[in-house]
Amino acid sequence: MAFTFDSTVGGASTNSYATVTEADDYFDSFLFSDDWTDLSTLHKQKLLTMAWRVLNTLRYGGDRVTVTQNSDFPRNDLYDWDGNDYTTTTIPAFLKDAQAEIAYYLLSTDNRYVNELGEYGTVSTFKGGAQTVTFDPTTLRDNLPTKVRDLLLRIGPNIWKSKTRSRRLAL
Repeated sequence: MAFTFDSTVGGASTNSYATVTEADDYFDSFLFSDDWTDLSTLHKQKLLTMAWRVLNTLRYGGDRVTVTQNSDFPRNDLYDWDGNDYTTTTIPAFLKDAQAEIAYYLLSTDNRYVNELGEYGTVSTFKGGAQTVTFDPTTLRDNLPTKVRDLLLRIGPNIWKSKTRSRRLAL
């Protein structure tokens, strides 16, 4: 099956929150972002899709807007630290920024282990023949880059939970 990039808000086949243009605009303000800007559009799309998968391994407050959407966002009943409700028709800019940061992290780090679901963390098992990698589910969110964790904190307290274990994000 050929790769198709889809950043439709709330779409049934969405595989990215941010568009390539939005990620490019985010990195335009950074010094030393040539590693990103030198990539082909297809490579950027694939990195953004991997980052989208990482973000979707986390659980967030509220509920998905529709049962047919392929992403965890947009969400109903999601509030920031000040109690303001996020719109259900757009993706918060900080979430797109977090996705771009994860994509860059996946591009730039030599010590990454990402499975086919987009999960990454501390490896608990590795099988050579079938190349199966299993992660300790308690470490997935702990291994997010600090900048990503800081961006996600904008959602508010108790914003994420591992899909396997509930946990408050330590500040």
